Amino acid sequence: MTDLSDNKLGIKCQWMEIKRALINHEGQVFPCCYFANIEYTISILGDDPNVWDIEHYGIWRKGDYVAKKNYKTSLHEYMETKEDHNVFNHTLGEILNNEWFTKTLPESWNDEDKCHRLCKKFCSVKSNHRVGLKNE
Repeated sequence: MTDLSDNKLGIKCQWMEIKRALINHEGQVFPCCYFANIEYTISILGDDPNVWDIEHYGIWRKGDYVAKKNYKTSLHEYMETKEDHNVFNHTLGEILNNEWFTKTLPESWNDEDKCHRLCKKFCSVKSNHRVGLKNE
């Protein structure tokens, strides 16, 4: 995908536009801080739906994709292949060029069910929550 904003949902990933990624303290590479924050929250609070509203945040639970839904968002697919996105297992270049970063995530922006709610909230060109880049 050459034009990152050429998708059905009008997602324009600001981190990809400026060629940035986030690497957390455990070596996990994320496309943005929004996804990294979810993973960090899970690591602290766990995935107990009685503790916090995991369905609202679109967070996965093993074997139970977003409580009673039968589809996977791009973040679910990331978490299923989490070890493939870690700099202790692969080089940063390998990670940023793997299928999840180059195909799964960008293609999710064409599917309402697969696109994560945070992509829609913060990276849709129509969103009121979008923080523009200097060149926008």
